[in-house]
Amino acid sequence: MKGTLHPRWPAQTVAIIAGLLLADIALFALLPVSLLYPGLPAHDGGTVTVVAVLFNGFTPTRTGINNETKRRLHYGLSLLRNKRARLLLVAGGNRPDQGTNGARLMARYLLSRGVAEEQILVDDQSRDSLSNLARIKEIIGEKGMDSVGLVSSPHHLLRIRALNSPVAAAFRFFPYNSSACDPPLGKGEIWVSAHVNIGAWLAAVLLPATVYERIVLWVRTHTNL
Repeated sequence: MKGTLHPRWPAQTVAIIAGLLLADIALFALLPVSLLYPGLPAHDGGTVTVVAVLFNGFTPTRTGINNETKRRLHYGLSLLRNKRARLLLVAGGNRPDQGTNGARLMARYLLSRGVAEEQILVDDQSRDSLSNLARIKEIIGEKGMDSVGLVSSPHHLLRIRALNSPVAAAFRFFPYNSSACDPPLGKGEIWVSAHVNIGAWLAAVLLPATVYERIVLWVRTHTNL
């Protein structure tokens, strides 16, 4: 009896996985952006000394920054222009083995948008979210700054908050508006963002630190993120 039932399980498992995947894709296709990017409390009326904008990824040629990084920069720039911050700090994207650096490309982009060089701070050493936070905290401590905001996507900031890192307690979160960002978000980008951040959170929580670091290094080396 067991022998006749056993062959069904692989097919049933594949069917269940396929059904869940189709439901997942349909959910992202049908729901509005405002629901796909869950709300995160933002300091709408608050001001800070500096806002740190976190790098996301490169263009395919690695000579520029991707649209997600631009969304974060544009929001940080709006905070600066609305006098809700005095300085912008660009952080992350250090890829010494590939001869490129995300933070420096971000600084170059801000300069092209008319931001004065003295208003830009650069963390060109960190390569992932947790090292971003540690290095940013170190920089603001060296400069004696009393308040710092963290600019990123709602998904990314939710992941940082969910990690419960003591380093994150030093920051005020400033997620950009997912329904009114520049460039606009597509449903496909939101789907990728949600699953990448969930996967990264699970890896950070479940895996030993050394294994997690190896995975991060592999991703940074073999992708444009």
